[in-house]
Amino acid sequence: NPRMRDEVETLSESRLDVGVSKRSLASGQECGDACLVKAGPSSTLLAVADGIGHGPEAAAAAQTAIDVLSRHATAPLEWLMDRCHLAVRELRGLTMGIARIVTGESSITWLGVGNVQGVLLHAAGGTAETRESLRVGSGLVGYRLTPLQPVTRPFRRGDLLLMATDGLTRDFGEIAITPSSAQEIADRVMERYRTGQDDALVLATWRLRDRS
Repeated sequence: NPRMRDEVETLSESRLDVGVSKRSLASGQECGDACLVKAGPSSTLLAVADGIGHGPEAAAAAQTAIDVLSRHATAPLEWLMDRCHLAVRELRGLTMGIARIVTGESSITWLGVGNVQGVLLHAAGGTAETRESLRVGSGLVGYRLTPLQPVTRPFRRGDLLLMATDGLTRDFGEIAITPSSAQEIADRVMERYRTGQDDALVLATWRLRDRS
C-alpha cells in the first residue's frame, strides 16, 4: 500500500513510534473500537473511537468517524469533533479522543469526549516518570456535545502518549515503562489492563529520542 508506506516514512522522519492493540469482546465478533494514525507534512493526527456497545453497528459508527478524520486530518480538532458528531447522528453514538502531534513545536493537542482516556507520560532521567491524565469532556458524539476546548501540552523526545477506550481499566497509565517499542507497550497494556467486559483498544505513540 503506497499510502501506508508514505505514512510510515513520515512517522520515521518525525521520530514517532506507534503501536496498537485491539480486542473484541467476543471471539470472531467485529470490534466496535477503531483508531487512526494519519501522518502529514508537519503534524500527525491520532484518534481512538469507541462505538456504543459492540459488534457491527458499533464498528460502523466508529469507522465512520475515523473516515471523517482521515479525510480532514489537518482541520482544527473542534471542527473535526463537530463533523464526526454530524456524520454519526443516524448511527450509534460514540466516544472519541483526538490528538495532534507537531514534532517541530514539541507539542501535542488533545480533545476527548466521553469515556475514552488519554495519558501523557513525560520522560525524566531516561524513563517516563511524570504521568498526566488528559481531560475529557462530557457528552456522546452523535447525540450530545458540550462546549469543547482542546488542551495543548509539551511532547518532547522520550515522551509517550497512551490513548485507550473503556475496555481498559482506568489505571492503565500506571504501567511501568521499560525500553521497548510502542507496539510492545500497547500489547502489555492490553494484556494487563483489559477488563474483558467490552471491546478494547489501546494506541501507544512514543516520540523517540535522537539517534546517537
